[in-house]
Amino acid sequence: CKMRLFTWLLSYLGIIQEEKLLFTQLLWRHGLRTPMDTYSNEPYNEKFFGVHQGELVEKGMEQHFIRGEQLRKMYIKKQSLVSAKYSRYETYVRSSDAPRCLQSALANLAAFYSGSPTFPSWIPHWPSAWTPIPVHTVALEEDYVLGSFDVCKKYIKLKEDRQQRKEFQNFVASKWRLLKTINANTGDPPEFSFMKLAGMYQSLSIEKDFNLAMPKWVTPEFYSELEATFFAGNDYIYGAAGFGLSMDSEMVKMVAGFLFKEWMDNIDEVINGTSTLKYYAYSGVNIALKNDKLMNPILFGLGVKDDLIGLANSDYVSTIIWEVWEKEKQHFIKILFSPNIDNSFKIITSKISGCNSDLCSISDFKKFIAKFVAESVEV
Repeated sequence: CKMRLFTWLLSYLGIIQEEKLLFTQLLWRHGLRTPMDTYSNEPYNEKFFGVHQGELVEKGMEQHFIRGEQLRKMYIKKQSLVSAKYSRYETYVRSSDAPRCLQSALANLAAFYSGSPTFPSWIPHWPSAWTPIPVHTVALEEDYVLGSFDVCKKYIKLKEDRQQRKEFQNFVASKWRLLKTINANTGDPPEFSFMKLAGMYQSLSIEKDFNLAMPKWVTPEFYSELEATFFAGNDYIYGAAGFGLSMDSEMVKMVAGFLFKEWMDNIDEVINGTSTLKYYAYSGVNIALKNDKLMNPILFGLGVKDDLIGLANSDYVSTIIWEVWEKEKQHFIKILFSPNIDNSFKIITSKISGCNSDLCSISDFKKFIAKFVAESVEV
């Protein structure tokens, strides 16, 4: 009891300074959506789903509402970082200009600010306790932070060069039975490429997410091999290590570099006192990569993807968080990750090179992340 009193007294006098959370910024993937890559004989079309290709469905909205509740518990109720009443001086939300990302942000915020006393309660049919929170966006062709990189010829060339390497071509050629089956059953013009395999896997995997019956030609053995093939090559063509090549930092920089730059600028502004923001959320997808691969390059750029989710794609609503903490007048970063709404957030800071504990000094983290930070459009 005396020891507790002594510790409290030291803390009160400022001799011991406890850790204090100053700011958090996070990126999430959208919720469950309809397929984008379909084939001519596809039994499940837009009419079947009732929404357009690539758009959020009710289950996806539910997923992000649950994620919003989880984040509310973390940052409003437990940490008291953000007040329960919405304020634009505390919270800023940015989304890719894609329907599924905008819808995900809105569903998430409906839960995060549930009960905020900033809605017209006197309107009889107003949605219960719902405050419309601003979600900012930028046209895809102008959005280098979250948007499309299909305008970058250099990136496209690097991606194509990786696919043309002999080691990778031999790998694709070894999957000729998969390609033969696909070309014989889809009704599409014959194509023999990894992108054909990837597109087919993405269509079928989403159908599985909806618990739909597979076409007869998609046997369990076929699907299992197709999935393994996709996992083996997908990260590689976007810059991850594989097939005799190390990770391409330049490709990671081209996809995630402007987001890393903005995140580090946001941190500096909070530390310098030029920003009042406490909570900065990004609802993002890189449209150029079609399969929502903005999260994956971030994870393998940080050197943590294999350990966290293996070769798989990031799941729906997967979320990465960068927190800024103050301790003894020094500033630190803490990074957390949750693969989906069924798994809680885990601290992953110590998995990053140069960071040996849950809190990593901002200076050490800047040294690590510098090679991935894009300073100009021409990277």
